[in-house]
Amino acid sequence: MAASFCLYNEVSCPRYPDAPPPPALLAEDDADAQPVGDILFVLAFATLWAWMEIEIEGKSGWAVNLPTGCAFLGWTWYHVSMNIIVLLVLHRALRSVQRSAGWQQCVLFTLYAFAWFVDEDVMWFVMNPSYGITKYRKTDIPWHANKSWVAGTFVYNWVVLLCWGGAGALQLRLWDSGYILRDLCIGSAFVLTAVLASSVMPTYYNSPVVQNGGCYL
Repeated sequence: MAASFCLYNEVSCPRYPDAPPPPALLAEDDADAQPVGDILFVLAFATLWAWMEIEIEGKSGWAVNLPTGCAFLGWTWYHVSMNIIVLLVLHRALRSVQRSAGWQQCVLFTLYAFAWFVDEDVMWFVMNPSYGITKYRKTDIPWHANKSWVAGTFVYNWVVLLCWGGAGALQLRLWDSGYILRDLCIGSAFVLTAVLASSVMPTYYNSPVVQNGGCYL
């Protein structure tokens, strides 16, 4: 009981001098040592998921030709199940989330989850042979056409960018730590590089007809 008391109370404990600080303090005091693994995991996970969705959906986005029904808020049950899986994996896999507590944990989890969905959505168009970034526009994306678009993308993506920037500025101001801004720069550089690569490879986007007569051993 004494050891447990020392581990989770913000008081000195002479009997247990090696006891680690509580999770919330660890998240603040060790912020500068936060590795880049979390943002790299988010980018890799989202990109692989986008590839998987392209293989499932083809050129017909938003699961319009899949055997799934409409759920709520414009989502299908396919999207509901997908989102639940993604959120569960992110919550268990992100080190910064596991090492934090309380409101800090909620903020970090929300930021990385937002980043995942932005990256996955953009990469779906970048890697899809039927689209490419030149078709990332209202007239070619009926499932995003009813959203408000600003400067080449819908408002949601700008809101996510502002949230990351605001959280990073607040972290830098209050705790003199900059790993949120660092991860914002890494994520933005990854997406911009993918967009640039898509814009200079027009021959990749030829909407191929895929033939599959049965991939059996």
